Formats: sequence, structure tokens, C-alpha cells
Amino acid sequence: MPTLPRSLLLTGALLLATPAAATMFNADRVEPSGHWHSLRLSLGEARLFRATNTLDQPGTAFSVDFAPPHCQPRAELRVEMHEFVATPETRQGSASLRIDDLPPFAAPTDLRRDPGDSGAYALFTLDEPYRLLHELRSGEVLQLRLGDDDEPWELDFALDGAGPALDRAARLCRRAGDADA
Repeated sequence: MPTLPRSLLLTGALLLATPAAATMFNADRVEPSGHWHSLRLSLGEARLFRATNTLDQPGTAFSVDFAPPHCQPRAELRVEMHEFVATPETRQGSASLRIDDLPPFAAPTDLRRDPGDSGAYALFTLDEPYRLLHELRSGEVLQLRLGDDDEPWELDFALDGAGPALDRAARLCRRAGDADA
């Protein structure tokens, strides 16, 4: 496996440890899997488990989070903006997620910026999150399209390693939920 530059590893670690909020979580149990990683994020008693691709788009992470006790999947995109905002910014948007040549998922999207965080977030509302998980596990490329038809923003993420990373994150979440019961 090629060695990544230290600056890329630092950026990746920051993206891995920053869920969709200005609060910095502690990241541990990081396990690489192809283009993806799975890990645990914690802050005090709060925990969530993440499968993420931070390698394919510099400064960008596509992630699927699982939080106890229900461990329902939640997809999000974080983009490093290199600037902080003083007041929260939220607006509604639209996105399309497509795996290979399969039918796309239309996803209403909450676009957010939070004070104290240099990232911008797209939080996807999916009608069929488990279909997305299945296709992420078995596909080759996630094609993500944000915005309208006039000026869309398109990103591709390799799915090599997504299956094992998603399975591990979900499994760690279920185990954490069982331990709380």
C-alpha cells in the first residue's frame, strides 16, 4: 500500500473525526478498507460509528454514520471550506446519489455550516437507506450530484472497501447498543 503524505493523513484524520457539527469528536478504532475507513467517534457518553471515504476528493468526505441504540444509517458529505462562519447557515437543497448505472436516489438535503467549524455539510434524507447500503457494498462508484441542473456539483467516490467498512461500522454500533441495554 502506498504511503500517503503527512498533510493528507492529517486532513483525513480531521475529516474522520468531525461529524456534522462543530464539536470535535475523538476518533479511535480506525480500520482502513480500500478507499474507505471504519471507526468509532466519541465525545463523553455520545458515540457513533462511521464508514467513510476521504481519499477520492481532497478535503471532502462521504460518510455513513450509525448511532446507538437504533443504528439507522445516515449519509452525509463534508467539504472543507478553509474558513469559519460566525453564525449558523442552513438551507434546503437537493442531491442525487447513484451507484454505477443503477437508478439514482433523489435525496432532499440539508446544507449546513456551523460556527467554529470550517466544514460545510450536506445531510441526505433517503427514503431507502438500506437499498443505498446494499448498492454501496456491491457497486464500484458512487456518483454524487448536488444542486440544480444549471450549476450542479458532481463528485465520484470509489466503493472499493465500502462493504467491509459499512459492515464493521454497523456491527460496532449494534454491539455498543447491546452493551447499553
